[in-house]
Amino acid sequence: MRTTFLLDAVPGIHPGTEIDLTRDWLDFLGGRWRWTEKHTDAGVPTMRQIGTDAPTELYPLDELYLWRGPLTPAPRPATTDQAAAVLHAPYKGDEQVRPPLPVKPVLKSPAATAVAAVVAEPKPADPVPSPGMFAQFLARLRRGGAQ
Repeated sequence: MRTTFLLDAVPGIHPGTEIDLTRDWLDFLGGRWRWTEKHTDAGVPTMRQIGTDAPTELYPLDELYLWRGPLTPAPRPATTDQAAAVLHAPYKGDEQVRPPLPVKPVLKSPAATAVAAVVAEPKPADPVPSPGMFAQFLARLRRGGAQ
């Protein structure tokens, strides 16, 4: 039994795109789809949406890709071997242990390593206007303008 399928006549998809039928797939709305291990009369695999309460009808993979695509592979849970490799990895101080899966290095930004502290003194509060201040202002206006 074939566990891969080559998409041929789906608009926007490169002909010959290989789909691994052994894994679940996510559509652009977040729906999870799984192969039913059945095919249409034309030989196209049929898919069923999983994780919903309502039973869903079967969709041919090419139509599913056309109406709900693009499909992306759903993340797989870690295998027991991968989990055991992490749990039983030797630890010797600062020595780094190689992860069981390839990991991309994380680049640190220069801004993350040096942070400048800027301390500003609070601005003194403006004095609250009083009747005396208003009287002084009027007196300056009478003398010929505010100076």
